[in-house]
Amino acid sequence: MIPATILYYLPGKAAGGFTAAALGSIPERLRGRFATHTRQDSSPGPDGGRGLLITWQENVLVSFDAKAQRWQRCGDHWRGVRNDYQAAEFAKDAPPSEGYPVRLGDGRAWVIPVALADAPNYAIPWREGLDDEGRLVRAVDPAYADVCRVARGLWERMENTGRLQMDDDDLRRACATAIAVNYRLDLDDCLFLGLFSSESYTSIARALLDMPALEEMLSDPKVRAGLSVPSGGPASSATIVPPTPTSPSAAAKDS
Repeated sequence: MIPATILYYLPGKAAGGFTAAALGSIPERLRGRFATHTRQDSSPGPDGGRGLLITWQENVLVSFDAKAQRWQRCGDHWRGVRNDYQAAEFAKDAPPSEGYPVRLGDGRAWVIPVALADAPNYAIPWREGLDDEGRLVRAVDPAYADVCRVARGLWERMENTGRLQMDDDDLRRACATAIAVNYRLDLDDCLFLGLFSSESYTSIARALLDMPALEEMLSDPKVRAGLSVPSGGPASSATIVPPTPTSPSAAAKDS
């Protein structure tokens, strides 16, 4: 059996009547991710004691292994990850949806989707329906609405100021939202894995906005001479300034 990729350890906790519907001693903010799960009760843990060891993965080996795993205390629980993990092990789908492979702070490549409407490689799923007048309308799949709002917000800031000006916490959440499109990770998981750095913030934003393709278009003399650019694209190359955090504290330290 394959060892679990990511684990959560709750010191001194026991599952008791633990089921998908009754999550027992799991902190409320973590319960949503364990609708499906594999667990080990009264397991040895990274604190030297025993407790509940659990993962959202199914049909995997759940066990504490100090040599093969990296552990960190996170308040009332611990998080652990296998040292040799691959990004694909966190993917919601195999392979992940379309996008740019971006090397993040952990040194691994993660697929970031293009979420700026009308960008050349925009590939966010959509749905069709009818409006109140009975006319055909097309809208972003609600599951992807957050990442599309993030991309639009990033673009508007760049379009209006020539550079990304965003509160550090907002930028961090924006990048976590982009990663969560393809992977079962939340903001705390991204920080635990050490995915964020000054370079990765820039790379994630560039992927979301399809900047490589837009820059290639603008390098074409015919485009620059007057061919229309997609509404989500830049008016001129002068507005393209790589986004950076507004202060050094925005880059989370790699663990």
